[in-house]
Amino acid sequence: FIGGVPESGTKLMRAMIDAHPEVGCGQETIVVPRILQMKSQWMKSKKEATRLEEAGLTGDVLDSAFSAFILEILAQQGKASSRLCNNDPSTIYSGTYLNHLFPKSKFIFMVRDGRANVHSIITGNETITGFDPKSYRKSLRKWNTEISTMNNQCEDLCSDYCIKVYYEQLVLHPGTWLSKIFKFLELDWAND
Repeated sequence: FIGGVPESGTKLMRAMIDAHPEVGCGQETIVVPRILQMKSQWMKSKKEATRLEEAGLTGDVLDSAFSAFILEILAQQGKASSRLCNNDPSTIYSGTYLNHLFPKSKFIFMVRDGRANVHSIITGNETITGFDPKSYRKSLRKWNTEISTMNNQCEDLCSDYCIKVYYEQLVLHPGTWLSKIFKFLELDWAND
């Protein structure tokens, strides 16, 4: 799973990893983070959680359904590969839950300098929820909140399951970083 604040290099990372013959990493699905958010909202609501439980939809049943759904989306979306990859930046908010569903999963947390990240968001053509296209100050506050939450998820996963990749370092030293990333993913890497 590739995650990070929008415009932090997740698309670049997806393209780099997808170039490996054993990895299939499609475009952003948009569906995966939305279904994870929906599950989170259900569990936060005592009323919804009770209704689900009364209907026989226990945590195990939901986990099984969510993992099958996510797996099917990833398998059908990218190229046929022995390793699947998801590039929905906000999935890292659900990192510990995804790791529960997929115990062998790995997470790449893209981190970009906040000033450059916010500038890219503001000057880009996309509207990103929570970021004010007219205020760098407000957008930097939002960036700080987002990156802190994502960083906490990565740290909760520990270094065996989550690696922080600094966008600027990746761009300056791609061979060094790709070597680290593929070692973390337990994939062969040839620096040709």
